[in-house]
Amino acid sequence: ALACDESALIVLEESPYLGDTLGAPSGEEGSCGGSSTEVAHSFTASRSGALCARLEFANFDARLYARATCSLTTSELGCVEDEESSDSISLDVQEGETVYLFVDGEESGSYLLSFIEEACP
Repeated sequence: ALACDESALIVLEESPYLGDTLGAPSGEEGSCGGSSTEVAHSFTASRSGALCARLEFANFDARLYARATCSLTTSELGCVEDEESSDSISLDVQEGETVYLFVDGEESGSYLLSFIEEACP
């Protein structure tokens, strides 16, 4: 299975989300993190404006990236590597738009993914 398969995709309804990449599916082709295991999350904006997605407390070398379409490599919106135990991506979204947030890592581990509908601090 791939991270964008319906059985693997995690719908984010609350923030923060505590997750784990242990047993995660194979990564999507062309991801900023390569083809290692990764977890895909979908989020639908409740209003238009800024969105801040933040990856925190990953106990492994992790990347956070965003796409407008889950499996489409050319739809990437941003990518950061979690080297400081906290990294974020700022996005501009439209009300009702779905954004896909990926946590990617060559190793397995726990992570905290949060999002707020405002600009990153």
